[in-house]
Amino acid sequence: MIIRFPYLVTKWNQVAFGLILGGAIGNLIDRLLFSSMVTDFLETSFWPTFNVADVADSGITVGEIMVGISVVRLALAGKRFVN
Repeated sequence: MIIRFPYLVTKWNQVAFGLILGGAIGNLIDRLLFSSMVTDFLETSFWPTFNVADVADSGITVGEIMVGISVVRLALAGKRFVN
């Protein structure tokens, strides 16, 4: 992907994919080491839980939003992913 589309290698995309990868690895470590469930760092028993209550899930969510913004920016600039 990087060789074929070198214009995708930007700091913005590197941070976005770093957040996604870091969140995925964090969730994997939680699942493998701590009884097959992800541990939330915020106790929200007094408020409805929206499943974004730990750092890993927040990183994944922010990374996905950043990738979405990047795709829209590339589309507006006329860049294509298909030859």
